[in-house]
Amino acid sequence: MESLSNSRKFLLAKICAILIFSATLIYTTAWISSRWYELLVNIENEAPQIVINLGAFYLIGIIVLATCLLYMLIYLTLKNRSLPEKHTKAIIYPLMVGIALMIFLPKHVGKHYVKQLELKQYHYCEKASYQWLFYKELAFTSSKDECIK
Repeated sequence: MESLSNSRKFLLAKICAILIFSATLIYTTAWISSRWYELLVNIENEAPQIVINLGAFYLIGIIVLATCLLYMLIYLTLKNRSLPEKHTKAIIYPLMVGIALMIFLPKHVGKHYVKQLELKQYHYCEKASYQWLFYKELAFTSSKDECIK
């Protein structure tokens, strides 16, 4: 059995990285979509308890950044050379948009949905809300009596 050359091992490692990165990106996109859909359905159906998952909105910016990185990794693997300056300049803008989305989207989307729930007479439930570093879940209930963790 012949040993793989270093260049083939490196190529195999890059392909594995692309596959794992792509699968993670697809899973993350599906998870964010399901959280957002769940929020919209709960608001529409006026569920007794609604949770706004602000952590999901941080991931939208991360998805934009990860897509740019995946593009660069695929280009590097297929062409076996670094990204041309034209591509590098073009990818800077989506990278900046991704960073801006990570910074501003959760705060502004959170304010929007909090205002929407308050207009529908929902009450903030501190007991059922959760925060860890930047990850935050805001829980709202239709009545103050329903606020149970």
